[in-house]
Formats: sequence, C-alpha cells, structure tokens
Amino acid sequence: MIRIGMVIQTESKPCRDMMLGVMNFLGTHPEVSLRLFHASPATTVENLAAFASFDLDGLFLCGLARELVYRFLNTCPDHPPLALCVYTIPADTDFDDYGPGVVVIVDNAALGCQAADFLLNRGLSNFAFFGSLTRRESIAGKLRCAAFEARIRAVLGERGTFTQWFMGTQMPNGDYWDPEGEEVGRWVSSLPLPCGVFTNGDREAFILERVCLRLGIDIPGQMEILGFNNTNDLCERAKPPLTSQELDYGACAESAITMLLELIADPNLPRERRVDRVSTCRLIERGSTSVSRNRGNLVTRAREYIRVHACEGIGVRDVVEHLGVSRRLLEKLIHEATGQTLLELMQPVKLESCRHLLETTNLPVTEVVQRSGYSLTSHPGRLFHKTYGMSMKAWRAAHRR
Repeated sequence: MIRIGMVIQTESKPCRDMMLGVMNFLGTHPEVSLRLFHASPATTVENLAAFASFDLDGLFLCGLARELVYRFLNTCPDHPPLALCVYTIPADTDFDDYGPGVVVIVDNAALGCQAADFLLNRGLSNFAFFGSLTRRESIAGKLRCAAFEARIRAVLGERGTFTQWFMGTQMPNGDYWDPEGEEVGRWVSSLPLPCGVFTNGDREAFILERVCLRLGIDIPGQMEILGFNNTNDLCERAKPPLTSQELDYGACAESAITMLLELIADPNLPRERRVDRVSTCRLIERGSTSVSRNRGNLVTRAREYIRVHACEGIGVRDVVEHLGVSRRLLEKLIHEATGQTLLELMQPVKLESCRHLLETTNLPVTEVVQRSGYSLTSHPGRLFHKTYGMSMKAWRAAHRR
C-alpha cells in the first residue's frame, strides 16, 4: 500500500476541486491510501512538519502560501517525495528551489489569452481588466492580465483600447483594505463603451456588475463581463448571471498525483517528467456576455449533439457541458426556438430508437430500453404508449418486420 498525505486549504473552490480530483483518481487506484490534513491561514511550519513525520511515502501540498512552503522545505529537508500545485509561478522559474518533488503549474498566461480570444469574438474594440490586491489572487491575476492585454494588442493594434485597474490597498502587514464604492464607480465610468471586461475572479465580476447596475450601464449591451473560477453561487446569484472561466482543477490534481506516484517508484525520475503546465479550462456562458456570432447556433448544435449521442445515456448536463454554456441560458434559447425543454428535446430521438429496435430485432424490451439511452428506472414505457398509442410489446407484435 502506498501512503499519500495531502495538505490542502479547503476554503477555496479550486482546492476543493483538486481534492475531488485526487479522490476520483484514487477510486481507480486501490493500492494508494490517502491521509488528509485540512490547513488554514493559521497553519504553521511546525504543523506541516508534524504531519510529514507520519509514515508517508509521498506528500501533496495544495493551496498553501509560497512562503509557508519554502519555510517547510528549509525546515524539513528530508521530507517525503513531494507534489506541489502552484498557481502563480512564472514560466521561467527554477524548480530546483522546491527540492525533490514534482510541480503542476497553472499556466495563467494561457488562461489570459483564452479569455481575450473569447471576448474578441464578440466584435468589441474596447477591453479592460478588473482585479483586486488580495494576496492570494493578485499575482495570478496580474499574470492573466498581462497575457490578456498582450493578446488584445496583438490582434487589434491601434484599433483597440485597453485599461486595467486593481481595487484595494495592500498594507505592509498583509492586511487588505477593500474600498468598495466610489473608487470602483469612477473607474467604471471612465471606460469607453461598449467594453469587454475580464476580471480577477467571480467576486470582482460580481462587484463590477453591481456597480454597472448603479451607474445604469447595460449588461451585456454596453459591457460584457467574464469572471474566473465559476463560483456557482456568485455566478448564478448575479443579475444577469455571470459568464466565467473555469480551470480544470481535477486535471491538475490527476497530473500531480500521477507524477508523484512515478517519483515514488523512481526517485531518479527525469526533471522534464516532474513538471507539468496546465491550462485546460472551459467557459460557462451565462447572461453577462452576449452569444457570439462566431459560436454558431446553439440550438442547432444542441440538436445535433442529441441526435448523435442521445442513445448513449446522456443527460441534460452532458449537453450543457459539451456546448460550454450554462443550463439556464441553453434552456432559455431552446424554449424560445422550440417551446420545449432540453429534456423534451431528447425524447423523440430515444423513442425513435425504441421503435426501430422493436420492429427490427428480437431483443428483450429491457435491452431495447437500455440501448435507446434510458435507465431501467426512468419508465419510458408510459411515454412510448402516450406517443404511439400502444405498449412496446403491442407495437412489436403489430409492426415486426
């Protein structure tokens, strides 16, 4: 049995997503056991050293301040093989500073470029970045901001405008003052409209949207807002709901623990196999951005995906994730176009498959149902009778080819 210890700050959504990614990975690796240490802002080097002293084969650190990690490495040079998930390190960092271990880096520059491409597809020429100076987010946000600006300028040159603003004041002792109110309003009022704004996080996007509401700025007509991290309660509570960019933190976690297990098996694992840069993300499109002309017709794409995959047992969530939009937006567009819900849009495809299999095969009805994408608990027989006027068995008897 391989014993892995995981130290994680569960206060943040990315860290919780990484923990779920590790749990999912371990679900298919019974040879690995996990011991968790839930860290907090008050966690000390002594706390980490005490945890590392357990009989562990490897150690996974996630969401900890870099200063704490450095102090731990200097205090405990004989720590077990280590995996780090790092949000804010530039691409040219010397990873030897981290000692024997593997490192997964969030490629914030790539995320900034992807956000720029998304907003550029709206046909805008004015752009801005809105962040805050909170210690945890400001470094990563500034990396994304720099890449976002570079991509905008590379594509538009002199035809476009870009401005950035970070609200708040960082005190020498690390405390943070958030001035919510007039300063944000003055900056927003200075922006040329229409404008596409990428924010440091969903919290900043929520604040920006509230300021726009107070100033009478229409969203998404005059300002399109793209958040970061897809913090669902914030995004859905906003009016209109916030479009947000979400990194695949589960992929980060899987990469980290895979490399850690390789390092445990081979302490001489080459350096190039001990560093991974991750930028896999998805955009959850909601009401704070307009539907891009370049995205095509979402209803048509939803119908095509359903036509091809409905009998594979997909659900509403699968369609939504495939299209990269929020369920609320997609349901709204489909209802406007067809008068149906997304679930209702799937039924004719599945029922047609049932009908065809009943007429052309001798498969038991239960297998017909399963091959058509239904679970045995969904009771499609009643829907079949309502649609075709007879039961499945009666239809087979009357229409067998």
